[in-house]
Amino acid sequence: MRGYLKLFTLISSVALTVTGLAIPNARADGGTAQAETTTGGIHAAFRSPWFGGTGGSVWGIACTKLRSIVGRSGTLVDQLGLVCEDGSATPVGGGGGGPFQISCPSGFYASGIYGSSGSLVDSLGLFCKDSSGRVRMTHTTGGTGGSYFEYECPDRMFLTGFNVRKGSYIDAIQALCLPF
Repeated sequence: MRGYLKLFTLISSVALTVTGLAIPNARADGGTAQAETTTGGIHAAFRSPWFGGTGGSVWGIACTKLRSIVGRSGTLVDQLGLVCEDGSATPVGGGGGGPFQISCPSGFYASGIYGSSGSLVDSLGLFCKDSSGRVRMTHTTGGTGGSYFEYECPDRMFLTGFNVRKGSYIDAIQALCLPF
């Protein structure tokens, strides 16, 4: 039990880091946080597998109070950004397609992602969960190609952002989760 408590305390205090560099104000305890966009990817308590291809450069976008995902899409997801309680993370990716915004309903928080991908991310949507554990799926943005994927954050964790591989499109996506 003591080892479990130590591990829980360690996970609870994990700050988002960028290859060894702490991202300022990104706290797992729900305190003040700012949206962050950075090169090199972000390390979080839990990360999903990568969905999509291996092209593009790796960027991380995260905040502790994620409200919506925004960007541009057509038949593929071209660009991805976040709307956070305290501001927005700079979108990453290309400028094609039309604008989109996907949000969880009132009383729900982002708890995972789903969509389709091949060598690029074709479509993307959110899993949303409420305090009683009910899960809803938002609509998706993007096209109909690729193979289906999904990832839900572990219990008592929320979606805090993404690592993405990007060029003119979102080549691949990795969900980032932190404990409450």
